[in-house]
Amino acid sequence: MVGAAHESTIDRDGDRISPMRDVGLVNKHIGTSLDENLLRHFFSTVVSHLTWLDDGACNPWRTLIQPLVQKSGCLRQSISGLAAAHLSATSLDNAQSSFFRQINHHIRNDTLKTLSYRMRLELCANTITLRKNSSNLSLLEMLACTLVLCYSELHIPSSTDWGLHLRACRAMVERCYLRSRRELPQDALSRFLIKEVADLETFGNLAGFKNPESTGMGLDWGSFLNANFWTFTALINEITSTERLHSEHLDGGHNLIEPDMKGWHDKLEEAYKRATGMVTSLPECDVIQSMFRTVIDAHYYATLVYSYQCLAPHAKHTKALEEYCDIIWHIVQSVTQSSYTAFIHDVFFPLFIVGTQCATDRERQSHVELAFLQSMSATGFWCNQTALQMLRLFWKHSNQSGNETWIQFARRNEAAIGPFVIF
Repeated sequence: MVGAAHESTIDRDGDRISPMRDVGLVNKHIGTSLDENLLRHFFSTVVSHLTWLDDGACNPWRTLIQPLVQKSGCLRQSISGLAAAHLSATSLDNAQSSFFRQINHHIRNDTLKTLSYRMRLELCANTITLRKNSSNLSLLEMLACTLVLCYSELHIPSSTDWGLHLRACRAMVERCYLRSRRELPQDALSRFLIKEVADLETFGNLAGFKNPESTGMGLDWGSFLNANFWTFTALINEITSTERLHSEHLDGGHNLIEPDMKGWHDKLEEAYKRATGMVTSLPECDVIQSMFRTVIDAHYYATLVYSYQCLAPHAKHTKALEEYCDIIWHIVQSVTQSSYTAFIHDVFFPLFIVGTQCATDRERQSHVELAFLQSMSATGFWCNQTALQMLRLFWKHSNQSGNETWIQFARRNEAAIGPFVIF
């Protein structure tokens, strides 16, 4: 086949192209072919794992980001890198995994150089001319590239660089906010990208190391997280913010009034109702619709448990929370053990919550650990490895921690645990 291709390849002057002589041209052709395959892999496979429910052609990654790729070489480059990271993270062949890891590393470095240059232009735009040429689209393009870099790092085992990229995303969001004179952006692309950043901010701050309610400029994440059917994330963000506020008040010597959990139950019921509205966008297949409903159930109970862990961590609730976790665990098992793998990326948060409630149950711990490893291998989201490590430390020290919650434990051991994200 190689010989046939060589014989039939003619350059513009009618001379045959030699793979040995025209190395640069051949490498360029191979690079272009690889780039196209990586882009195809991203939009056909990877984007399905970046949303709770992949609704085909309506997926924002396809409707909003794919058209932008045609205009932005930097975004095209970063997306190719993310596709390579996913292939490296999910490949069972060591040589193939290593190959794509090198591709990702090379593309990431090139993308960072391009972004660094573009950011310097953006931040150093001191003249009227530069400010005029520095359009919002350019800033959104850089935000999209940086967000994609963040997602790439979520596929790299033990990497914490996702946090660096997320901070850069936050800075760009704040710059967009300042540009719009502190008005919330209304265009679909801006709202989608900011919502993605808010998602990562929420699940990268479950232990409440910082107040997640807003950016430094006061831009409220909730308005973006509440703008779609899946509002569990918005509720989790609000719960984390409230817990953080309570913790600061206690540290300051203030007394706290027992929270009204009924109000949180009502919010959770509303989130559940909105999430079930997503089922109608699925194909009319009993198996698919049934499985996604169970995923919604898992997030309902996981968010419920999280709310009590954060806001009412009393021993009197322990039995009920353990019963909820039994329900979550059975759902997680049904998803991870199914031959239909479309929703396996949706189980990490519920699975993590189960792990936080089994500090004294060695058998459940081993099952949770195995489910984490299987799910990471299937999805490529090895960022969850750090969260699993946090659980292992919590389990190990549970006998010494008394009634300390996992949130208090994580906060007290922040320096040793480091940043972790559930995704």
